[in-house]
Amino acid sequence: MKKWKGIIMMGGKHTMKNQWKRSAVWLASSTAACSAPSWASASSGYFDTARLSRQQSRDNALSLLREAAAQEGAEQAAVDEANQAIQTMADDTLSEAQVENLVTAKGYGDCVCFIGEDGVNLVVSSTDQGLSETDIAKIVEIVREETGLSADKIKIIEAKP
Repeated sequence: MKKWKGIIMMGGKHTMKNQWKRSAVWLASSTAACSAPSWASASSGYFDTARLSRQQSRDNALSLLREAAAQEGAEQAAVDEANQAIQTMADDTLSEAQVENLVTAKGYGDCVCFIGEDGVNLVVSSTDQGLSETDIAKIVEIVREETGLSADKIKIIEAKP
């Protein structure tokens, strides 16, 4: 496994499954607009860029999966796998948007959530005082409730203002 431009590369073969996995780190469509308070405006460029990168990666992966599912002569197992991956992507998109909305509703600044095969990464804008252990515990609980993942699969990353 190696990193390339922020995407984890899994395997060397260019199969549909591996192409989807390479994109999985940045997959998510954020229909949720996390509103940033004034103290987070300096970092809001990061959040906008992260959401755009996430959306572009998801669009690319979705296009590849749709092509695989629609390919004439494709084995049914490959079609089923592509359709399952599309459904997983849709489920992850919904969960990411729900997490972002709930974190923002709790009074935290801008945020962006990434659900991947290995867990969840949530980047949250920090206050001048930083996120306390209590803040992190509240945020982890939100993610845990929305995703069903255990706390050891959840990573909270504090984006400094």
